[in-house]
Amino acid sequence: MPRPVRQAALITTLEGALLLGVAVYLVIQILAGSVAQIANALVVAALAAGAGLLLGFLARGLVRLRAWARSPVVVLQVVFLPVGVGLLRANRPIFGIPVLVLAAAVLYLLFTPPARLALDRR
Repeated sequence: MPRPVRQAALITTLEGALLLGVAVYLVIQILAGSVAQIANALVVAALAAGAGLLLGFLARGLVRLRAWARSPVVVLQVVFLPVGVGLLRANRPIFGIPVLVLAAAVLYLLFTPPARLALDRR
């Protein structure tokens, strides 16, 4: 497997794990009574968990060099870019910068010639 694909899969797995962590954190906050709007927090936790699981599934597809996995990973990374910018504008650079850096890294890695060659021939 080409190194850029392996690295993109690793970062995608990390993003998925972080989103699952966000979901767990939100559920803990709900159970602790620290959340004012429980319904909103539950929706965000469900979306984070779903996205985390999806990213894990897609990372597995990348590891197996499945061409179908690249497009949804690229779409999710493009979605993460405005999320990162929004976090920066909300004065949350500790979250926004990593979101932007990880998304840009995955996009770059998946469009390198070795990654394109490996995923296009499948």
